[in-house]
Amino acid sequence: MAVSWGALNNHLRVGIEITQSPATVTSDTTSVTLTVKKYVGNDSLGWDFNDDQTMTHTGNITGTTNFKNTLTAVWGSQLVHSYGLVVGLTGAAQGKTFGASISGAYNGATPSHSLGWTVPARPAPPVVGPPTPDAPTVIAVDYSGAYLNVVEPGGGTASVLEYQQQTATSSAFTTIVDDTLFPDAGTIRVKNCNPTTAYWTRVRARNANGWSGYSTAVTFTTLAKPAGNIFYTHADGIWRMAVDDYYKTPAMWDDISEADIKLGATWDT
Repeated sequence: MAVSWGALNNHLRVGIEITQSPATVTSDTTSVTLTVKKYVGNDSLGWDFNDDQTMTHTGNITGTTNFKNTLTAVWGSQLVHSYGLVVGLTGAAQGKTFGASISGAYNGATPSHSLGWTVPARPAPPVVGPPTPDAPTVIAVDYSGAYLNVVEPGGGTASVLEYQQQTATSSAFTTIVDDTLFPDAGTIRVKNCNPTTAYWTRVRARNANGWSGYSTAVTFTTLAKPAGNIFYTHADGIWRMAVDDYYKTPAMWDDISEADIKLGATWDT
């Protein structure tokens, strides 16, 4: 800011200039430095000064500064004191005051001046959700949906609370056929799909601060619905539709006349 001048007193006046660094604070700013400069000034009425004087500081900077006033009979100023005050930021604005008065002038002048400054509050940090997850990987497809593998974003540091999967009939996601919340990364099921149809799917993650953006969408095309019975196999934690309708007895694969499933070690209808 420009120098703020107090009133003339017997041909002398006090000026104060305050600058703040950094001028603008963010949630990452922990402190600012106020540089306070104080001046003595005169008028142009023919008064010369060449005497020892004292500036007394008040407000948030105190003490005294002895100096020799060498101003001549023209409008002018002389820097008397410069000080840097470091102010730690808090969640509230802080008012600071800086004053000065001069004594010891041979003509009895005692000018003074005071100037206030408001240190802004430290802004709250922005609300930040987790990083955007990578695009899911399609690991299996059948006639009614697909299985995806979802990887936790941020290498496990994002404190994800839940995920959301969306699957739609176009990359614009204007018609969504499956919208599912799930608690953990890993293998998830996409459902509600029609046979021999192309779909686009994407995921996002949420932590205590909010949602991430959606991942890049990936596409898959469902299989044709098989005629007759439908048979699934379970391997690596995933049920997959078998190409042919067979099941395994203890010694051999046999054709089946109805869809069977395996419960524990036993196959049942």
